[in-house]
Amino acid sequence: MNNHCLKCNATDSLIGITSRACGNSYISYPSGEELDGYLPNIRGLCDSDGLMIQICIQCGQLHGLDLVKMREQLLAVKPNN
Repeated sequence: MNNHCLKCNATDSLIGITSRACGNSYISYPSGEELDGYLPNIRGLCDSDGLMIQICIQCGQLHGLDLVKMREQLLAVKPNN
C-alpha cells in the first residue's frame, strides 16, 4: 500500500478500510430511492463485495476515487432508470 498522500504530502498517513457485506448492501439516493443487493464496482470506493477505501488520516482525502466515473456508475444502476 502507498503510504504517501498525494493531496497533503503526509507520509505514513493512509489507512485502508474494508467492510465485506456482499449482497447485503444498499445505496440510498438523494431522491429517497434505494438500491438493495450488491454494490457496483467503483474504483477507490467499493466493489460488489463491499466497501474498500484508502483514506488519509491527515486531510481526509479518499485515494483512487474518480468522482466523474463514480457518478456515471451510480446513475447507471439507479432504480427506475
